Amino acid sequence: MGTIQFIVNWLFQKISPNAIDSFVQLYISRGEEISGPFSYEQVQDYLTAGVLFPEDLACWHDGTG
Repeated sequence: MGTIQFIVNWLFQKISPNAIDSFVQLYISRGEEISGPFSYEQVQDYLTAGVLFPEDLACWHDGTG
């Protein structure tokens, strides 16, 4: 688990941007609430819109098993 900004940047460096949305699911934690799964694109959109904050915590699942 890490901040959304860290996870998003890390995924972008490790996985082809074209492949990220096809199998990555992100879960967001703020306080005691956990929400998701969200696609990479949804998280990017929510960060831009101010719905999610870069300091919110996130974890990811690659959907391969």
